[in-house]
Amino acid sequence: LETGPWSNNGIYHQLFEKELEKLLNTNVALVDHGESAVLLMLATLGIKDKYIIVPSYTFVGTVAAIIWSGNFPLFCDVKSTTYPLIDVNKCVEILESELPFDNPVGAILGVDLYGLPCNYKELNNISKNYNIPVIIDSAQAFGTKLNDRLVGNNCLMHSFSFHTTKAFPTLEGGMVTSNDEHLIEKIKRLRNFGINPISRPDCTEVGLNCKMNEVQALIGLNMLDTIETVFDYKRVLFSEYISLLRSKNITTLTIPKYSNPVSNTMPIFMNERNLIQKVLKDSEVESLPYWKLPVHRMTAYKKYYDGEDLSVTDKVSKKALALPFYNHMDYKEMSFIVDKIKG
Repeated sequence: LETGPWSNNGIYHQLFEKELEKLLNTNVALVDHGESAVLLMLATLGIKDKYIIVPSYTFVGTVAAIIWSGNFPLFCDVKSTTYPLIDVNKCVEILESELPFDNPVGAILGVDLYGLPCNYKELNNISKNYNIPVIIDSAQAFGTKLNDRLVGNNCLMHSFSFHTTKAFPTLEGGMVTSNDEHLIEKIKRLRNFGINPISRPDCTEVGLNCKMNEVQALIGLNMLDTIETVFDYKRVLFSEYISLLRSKNITTLTIPKYSNPVSNTMPIFMNERNLIQKVLKDSEVESLPYWKLPVHRMTAYKKYYDGEDLSVTDKVSKKALALPFYNHMDYKEMSFIVDKIKG
């Protein structure tokens, strides 16, 4: 607090951004939170008045950002109840169908739910074949590895959240990553009212105030000192948690090949969800029905749902229960939770 500026691209903000670029081996733009990151990805591509293909099985902020960017969600079903991420075959079906809309599809927005990576390879093929950008909401996947590389430069752009519930928290905050330096430079202008640093104070875009402050950046820098150790620990713990659950015949996530996820929750999928949640609550263990109400069933978003087949989404929303999975969790705590469920 004694160093001077608390915001406006201060020294800790700049340093945090550079350190993240080294870690992820790509370009980074820090922002104030994860929803801003999604909003800015769409804004920097100039997408407006178009349909964005997106799963309904996601946190509502993903879809809200689409609407606030001046676009419309076009809900796509997820692959399966144990891999509840966007179904690439359904994406193709949507693009091949004669859509009953005046507005064309502007982008595909995948979500890396529970730390699992989307099928980037197939999504990038769709992007190439249909000339449609693919962007990813990786809010829950910071630290996840695919082919021994951290997720963040797999598609055109990724957004991340550093919310206090995440494995890497800075209280609030987020970032956008991309191999395209020009896109990141535009996001840096948009996050600061559209001011162009070369022709300051001229605004070359209509921007927003989405800057990360110095306190958040400093927290992030301190987190980076130990984060690789934390991520390594959580990857091992993730695998052990899955093995422990499966040994008790509990339905768990399907992990994509060559991936090592880092997540902030551990979901199970069971018909007896309400009973299990009560049993855990009686043992003072918090669990959450992720997501009990998919976005297309929410009051504010029903009008954007036009009867698309979302049967898998509806099914998984009735089964999923997120168990605790925090950074300092240990095997004894995991065993306690699993034994309570099994009992």
